[in-house]
Order: sequence, then C-alpha cells, then structure tokens
Amino acid sequence: MNNKEKIINSANKLFEEKGYFNTNSNEIAKSAGLAAGTFYNYFKTKEELFIEIYTRWHVNQRMEIQQVTFQGYEDKIFTKKCVDIIIKYYSQSKNFRSAIHVLKNSSENVYEFRLTQRKILIETIENVLKIRSTIRSKEEVILFQLGLERFFDAYVHGELGEVGISKKRQKLVLYNYFHEFAAGEKYV
Repeated sequence: MNNKEKIINSANKLFEEKGYFNTNSNEIAKSAGLAAGTFYNYFKTKEELFIEIYTRWHVNQRMEIQQVTFQGYEDKIFTKKCVDIIIKYYSQSKNFRSAIHVLKNSSENVYEFRLTQRKILIETIENVLKIRSTIRSKEEVILFQLGLERFFDAYVHGELGEVGISKKRQKLVLYNYFHEFAAGEKYV
C-alpha cells in the first residue's frame, strides 16, 4: 500500500473513532506509520482528505447498488439488498457522516462537494428506476433521496428507537420506505 492510501485508511479509521474535529494531520500520519510532515505531500488540508474519503464512500456505495441493480433481482430481494448496503455504509461511517453535517455549514468546499454528490445520487436513482421500469418524477426522486439520507442517519444513530419504533421494526420501516418508492407497494 502506498503512503497516500495509508494516510486515507488511517484518517478514515481515526475520523470514525475520534471524530473529524478531534483528529489532526500529525495523528493521521503517525497512525499511518509515517512522519508528521508526510501528510502534506499528499493533501493540502485535512478537509481535502475528508473530501477524498467522502468521494470514495459515495462511489463505493453507488457501485454496490448498481451491481445489485444489474442482477435483475425480484423487487423485494432488490429492496433488501439495497437497504442492507446503505445500512452497511451508514453504520461504518456514523461519526464521519456527523462531521459532514457540521462541515457543510462551515466549509464552502464541503457544501459544494455534498451538493454535487447529491445530484449524482439523484441521477443514479433515476437510472436505477429506469432499469427497473419504475416511473417517478424528478421531484419525487429528490424527496426520496433527501429522506433516504435522513432516515438512514436516524437509524444508525438510534433515533428511530428514541421516537418509539421498536428495534425489531426499524429495519422493516426502512425496507418499506425504500420499497414503496422503488416498487410502488409495501415491503410487508
């Protein structure tokens, strides 16, 4: 593994363990087994590194969902596989996703990047719907995407339980939300 990848992997781990704001570039380099200054050979700022990790997070998640889409699964299996992929990514990145919500308000770069990723995700959802022969308006896709982000963040942070949805039903709520949009019917 090259030094840049070591830095990215170490930062990803530290951002999740300690949080973005409690991690500095020296810690990242040290965790990667590198000298402190080595960080700046690859990234100008910690924010630039954050955006690199955020890019990979989005790309990898979209690729997995696109792979499931092209498998041609029956609707309920498709829903389960997609929801499980999204849960996996959100669960692995709880603190990272929390940092996004703060940084989007304080960093123009993160705000713009997040907006671009949302637009790409909306386009991806539209393409998935076309492949699956589901018709939705642009507005419906946008609202679904925004809801999806919020609901999955709420799920991984335990907020669904806090408002009274039992642990047993939480995943089912997500399956139903996704399935009603993607297939036009309840999951169960």
